[in-house]
Amino acid sequence: MTEFTGERAKPYGASITDLVLASEGGYTSTYSAMYWIWHDPAFRSMDQREGSVFTLELAQRLLDHYTVLGGKTYEFIYSVLDPQLKKVHLFVKEVDL
Repeated sequence: MTEFTGERAKPYGASITDLVLASEGGYTSTYSAMYWIWHDPAFRSMDQREGSVFTLELAQRLLDHYTVLGGKTYEFIYSVLDPQLKKVHLFVKEVDL
């Protein structure tokens, strides 16, 4: 884990920065996960949005390098925690394993 700086995260940095800064939402008591898929030159929202996610589930997801969603395999590129809005942004790229 390292501090996120857009210039060091090329080619993804600008897209991640824009999405996280534009994120909105009200206060919730639990965290929610938002998935973003890479479509060069930017990330786009995935339909795979989850409601409340338990802390252990999020920890497992963040420690995995790959995940399968809707029958497709994705590699985790970055994850960003927004503690104020209680959201975890999960940035992924489809891979062929």
